[in-house]
This record gives sequence, C-alpha cells and structure tokens, in this order.
Amino acid sequence: TCTDQVLRPSSPNGESRFGSSVAVSEGMILIGAPQYGTASRKNAGTVYVFLRDPVNGWLQLPDVATDALNESRLGHSVALSRQSAMAGLPGYSRGADEPRIGAVLTYTRSASGIAELSLLESDSGRDNDAFGNSVSISPDWLAVGQPGFQTTAAEDTGSVVI
Repeated sequence: TCTDQVLRPSSPNGESRFGSSVAVSEGMILIGAPQYGTASRKNAGTVYVFLRDPVNGWLQLPDVATDALNESRLGHSVALSRQSAMAGLPGYSRGADEPRIGAVLTYTRSASGIAELSLLESDSGRDNDAFGNSVSISPDWLAVGQPGFQTTAAEDTGSVVI
C-alpha cells in the first residue's frame, strides 16, 4: 500500500470536511477544512498545518487562525510552495450584510510553520464571485479562480486572476 501515515485533526470538529483541499511541499502539508466552525462562526473554515519530523512522522501544528465570518469557508482551496502558502475563502465578506466577494489569505513559510502575510480580496465587489475557490502558487506567480465572476454579457462565466 502507499500509506505512510493517516492524518486526522487532533481535535475533530463535526462536519468540518477535513481533507477537502490538500497541498504538499518540502516537508509541509496544508489541509483545508472549509466547513469547520463554532456556534458563532458557522462554516468559517480553517487550515491545518503538518510538518514532517524524521523520527515521529507528520506532526500537527496549531491551526491557521482567522476571524473569518460565517460561511467564509477558509481552506476550500490551499496552495503551498517553498516560501509561501495561500488559502482560499470563496465565501468571504467584509461584514454580515456585505456581498460575499471571496478572498485569499497569503502566508510566509518558515521551518516552524506559516505566518499570515496579507488578505487579498476580489476587485469586482460582486456577490458570489467565489474569488478563492481555487488557488495555485509558484515562485513567481499566484493564480486565483473565481468561477462565479460575471461579465455584462453572461452570468457565471468565471475568471482566473494572476
């Protein structure tokens, strides 16, 4: 078989959908759980970080903390490179009565984990663009999918922002 170790969150959270997205690079794994939530932050989402230890296998670090609002779905998508990481929040809004424009959190990577760098929001400002639905990263570029993006001619034509 190909099983080295089965990864699970140290503190499972009901219907979090742990494993909805996965990214692996050089001894680190990011695992998205976009439906993770609490009573006050339903489906806010989270990202789990695991580091490879040569002796003990994959060790879980503290979850990526965020103050995402309900239905932001942090971790719907994740990407990882040697120096950076990113996680999509396709349901993100700036406030409870604001449109769900979507966003991406970017992180810097170190030997001990990742640290939040910035929040990138959709420029369109339109509800349900789902900016952050998919993410990809390379040393020189990042790409963010927004499948709900609409043109004036057609609905949900989608786009990718680079």
